[in-house]
Amino acid sequence: MADPVRTCVGCRRRCPAAELVRLAWDPATGQVCWDEARQRPGRGAWLHRREDCLRAAVKRGGLARTLRQRLSAPDLDRLRTVAAEWPVGP
Repeated sequence: MADPVRTCVGCRRRCPAAELVRLAWDPATGQVCWDEARQRPGRGAWLHRREDCLRAAVKRGGLARTLRQRLSAPDLDRLRTVAAEWPVGP
């Protein structure tokens, strides 16, 4: 069975889900969070493990639009901090 194809909210490229990370909105905390297990309920956004994709997703509003939430500055700062620790990916 082939890996499902998803679209990165940053660069808008379609690729196998295995190449992307999933972000989800956590209604309990009211924050966006990394969904490492890819099992959180609700809307999710897919993103390459690259700072430029995160930057584009935030700048163009793709991340907020996909999650259907307004993202606060602390949410975005927390995401940037985690993304800075990512290894350089494809």
